[in-house]
Amino acid sequence: MPGRTLGKTCAKGVNSPTRPSSQHLRRRIRYHYRGNAYGSTLRLSLGCLLGLELRRVGSDMRLTFAQMGEATLTEWMHEHAQVCWIKHPEP
Repeated sequence: MPGRTLGKTCAKGVNSPTRPSSQHLRRRIRYHYRGNAYGSTLRLSLGCLLGLELRRVGSDMRLTFAQMGEATLTEWMHEHAQVCWIKHPEP
């Protein structure tokens, strides 16, 4: 994907206006880098764009890129992804 930019915008607590997220931004970013595709839409999107094979794992059949695919994605993110944020008074 040379010369292209992929962006992700999020606001804390947008999933439930009555119950804001209990996770702070640093924890959420850390999970995107260390977690798996099942718990991170960012990892899921990037892995699919990179052509990684999505597999069902575990008894509840979660979708992830399995151990090798998740490791490949983590390595790719460390080499190519950058994170930045700004605080907006009215998100």
